[in-house]
Amino acid sequence: MNAKFDGASLKEIKSLMGTIVDPDWTIKMHSRGDSRVANDDLAAEFDARVQWPECESVINHVRDQSNCGSCWAHGTTEALNDRICVSTGGNFTTLLSVSDTTGCCNFG
Repeated sequence: MNAKFDGASLKEIKSLMGTIVDPDWTIKMHSRGDSRVANDDLAAEFDARVQWPECESVINHVRDQSNCGSCWAHGTTEALNDRICVSTGGNFTTLLSVSDTTGCCNFG
C-alpha cells in the first residue's frame, strides 16, 4: 500500500478522484466518416520509454498531483515535457513547472 493512503478513509480517497460532472453536460462527437484504422494496423504493444530511451527519465517521471485540482495542468505539462524531449532527440530533459502552467490562469 502506498504510504499516502495508509490510514485514509474511503471518503478521503474518493475526494482525490476527480470532479462531479453535470449529467446534462455532454460532448457531441463528430463523425469521422470512413477513415477507420484496422486492428491489424496497430502494434500489439507500445512503450514510449523503449521507443525513445534517451527520454526515459522524462517519460517515466510521475509527479504527485495530490489534491491539487489542476489535473489539466499536470497532464498538459507532462505531455509537453515528453514531446520536447522526443523532438530534441533527448537533448532537453529539464522538467517544466506545473506551477508555472497553473500560475498563468489568473486564479487568484
